[in-house]
Amino acid sequence: MSESESFVSVRLLKPLVKKLTALSGKFSDSPDKRAEEIRKIGNIFGQPLDLARHYIVPHCRYDNPLDHFEAQQSVTSTRSPVFSAIDIFLKGNFPLVKEGNRHLFVLSDAGMGKTSLLMMIKLTHLMAFWPPEYDCLLLKIGEDTLDTIAAHPNKAHTILLLDALDEDPLAWSNIKERLLKILAVTDSYYRVIISCRTQFFPKVDADLFGRSGQVRIGRHSCAMIFLTLFDNAQVSHYLAKRFPDYLHIFRNPKRWRVEQLVLGMRSLRFCPLLLSHAHDILEVSGSETGQWNAYTLYEALIGNWLSREEDALRKFADPPDRKDLRAICTAIAVYLQQEGRRTLSRHALGDLVARFPVARHLEHFDVRECSFLNCNAQGDLRFSYYSIQEFLVAHAMMNKSVVPDIVGDPARPTASAESISVDKPIRATDQLLVFLKDASDGLLDFSLLGQLDLGDQSYPLISQLHFYDRLADGSRGPMMQLILAGEFLMGSPQGIGREREHPQHRVRIATPFALGTYPVTFAEYDYFCEARGREKRFFRF
Repeated sequence: MSESESFVSVRLLKPLVKKLTALSGKFSDSPDKRAEEIRKIGNIFGQPLDLARHYIVPHCRYDNPLDHFEAQQSVTSTRSPVFSAIDIFLKGNFPLVKEGNRHLFVLSDAGMGKTSLLMMIKLTHLMAFWPPEYDCLLLKIGEDTLDTIAAHPNKAHTILLLDALDEDPLAWSNIKERLLKILAVTDSYYRVIISCRTQFFPKVDADLFGRSGQVRIGRHSCAMIFLTLFDNAQVSHYLAKRFPDYLHIFRNPKRWRVEQLVLGMRSLRFCPLLLSHAHDILEVSGSETGQWNAYTLYEALIGNWLSREEDALRKFADPPDRKDLRAICTAIAVYLQQEGRRTLSRHALGDLVARFPVARHLEHFDVRECSFLNCNAQGDLRFSYYSIQEFLVAHAMMNKSVVPDIVGDPARPTASAESISVDKPIRATDQLLVFLKDASDGLLDFSLLGQLDLGDQSYPLISQLHFYDRLADGSRGPMMQLILAGEFLMGSPQGIGREREHPQHRVRIATPFALGTYPVTFAEYDYFCEARGREKRFFRF
């Protein structure tokens, strides 16, 4: 292809929107092949036209921002527009070998625009902005993905886009093994781009030649980029697109209100997903003067959505109220999270209704693309964002709505709209822990941590998430820190620290345990002695 041709570029945004708008009238019933593909994209990933109209190209970097969190200046100075990085990767004339150079990983935290990026790449292909000899296949990674990949024709001229490795049920038990299978079966494709949450991605080896943005996974040499948060200019640009001035002259008053709201969101306004729903949060009473964290923002979003659903259902006999609607969504979320799934099949839905009769009102739910609860062409239900599912689980846990249960126990509690009984731990994720931390100010009741399956994943947030246990008299025990199983470096490097801390070495902790966050006080020691009937000791200094 010529130097002037591009797969993706900022200059393509306006003509892309123009073409999509012209085609939008055919989305619903046209036999046009492009319209059919766009319908499928909307069914699985979200609304293409709305995305393209308001899309702001994010920036990326080649190293993990978390590795340099304290060096804010270096974070901003190494960013580049992600379209440029993607275009270089797709057009690169580097030699294509059997086990390298074909794969690019796009990593970020939740809500940073990974799915939107892959959608935009696919849309530029559908609207014929690509060189004509190339095809593009966009898939949500799932149980049948490998079969679909293997069956696709003309692989050598196809760019494969695989979304949400972290949502793949087959990856949750052994992500590295699953990833190696995906890499092996996609070696024949021209280029492959795979998105994943940063914290879910497995440990990888550094590039043999020390190249930035290159890693090794097994025998495969792969490129890797990290999406970064928006900056102030990108936030302003998005709001100007989303709430344009009237006739390009008169300032849109709603944009001014949203601008005041996002100031209260502080650093969370730089998260593309939350920013894109700022107008929904604006409808919540007191939102413009509130101070927000991730938990309270999602609480406002979900509350506003359920209020709209409640109003829409009033035309039916015996409609559910907002409390019932939340119970329905929570039951779905907890079930999916516990089972390690993202979709609820029709068969599983029948079982859920039998267990939670209030779920029968799901038939009246608005499950179109604009809803937070969607229904695909097969009739399966899924939350539009994985973080919605995670929030509903965290909210239920914080409100004591999740009741541990043992199958076969004669004392098994009866499920109701207020409680959901679970017979096995709930799968933990990085975002679920964020919600629990924000909801509890970082101090959880130990019983909540006991409901989670932390698996063998690494969770940096654990260091900020403390817990307490209940003492015999019901009072709160000392603040504790959970130490996960895994490998750790113990001691200090040579030349640093005390002699007794040398040499620095690796240790492996086989099972999780807890330590007190702070040293035990004399009062706590006396309390312990009294409770255990031990003689108090007197210390002299």
